Amino acid sequence: MSRIKSLCLGIALVASGVVAANAGTVDIDFVESAGGVSMSGSGDITLGSGLSLLFTTSNSGLHFVNPAAGGFGMGAVASIDAYEFAATTSFGTSVSTLLAPGTGDPFGIAFNSRDPVLLVPENYTTGTPLAFTLEAPGSSFASLGITPTDVTITAGANAINLNFSTAVVPLPAGVVLLMTALAGLGLTGARRKSAA
Repeated sequence: MSRIKSLCLGIALVASGVVAANAGTVDIDFVESAGGVSMSGSGDITLGSGLSLLFTTSNSGLHFVNPAAGGFGMGAVASIDAYEFAATTSFGTSVSTLLAPGTGDPFGIAFNSRDPVLLVPENYTTGTPLAFTLEAPGSSFASLGITPTDVTITAGANAINLNFSTAVVPLPAGVVLLMTALAGLGLTGARRKSAA
């Protein structure tokens, strides 16, 4: 009987919201193409466990990628809250490359002295959806010092997933037409030889 009571109490606590919410997850896609590297992300963050608010400031000048240190700053220029957390994960070899501001919510991982800080919009509330971009025109993974291997960074109770891919560049229509014409000529020639 006590197991049934415990189960009912557990269900009631979860239903009432007393038990902590699930950890947040942010997915960031780094896509290399002929025009450069595009970065876009979305998700939400859970504040609290493992994150300590350090300061509020502007993210002006914090639009960058720093693969060696595991840092980046994305989104538009806005006021941000910076939360300290334990450690980040490297995703390459290069130090900071400064970029023009992106669009959307400010989001990133920067450093306070040597400790990593999670950057979120000022007065961010747990679970609020985030969406942001950053562009590195004319760049490649190699020029930015990025090792294109998927990485998960743990910030407090949150998973920040960095996903790397290369965009497939379609062949120009003229090349496709030329290949089709050559294949047709090849078939015509093969038929003439077999008929002779």
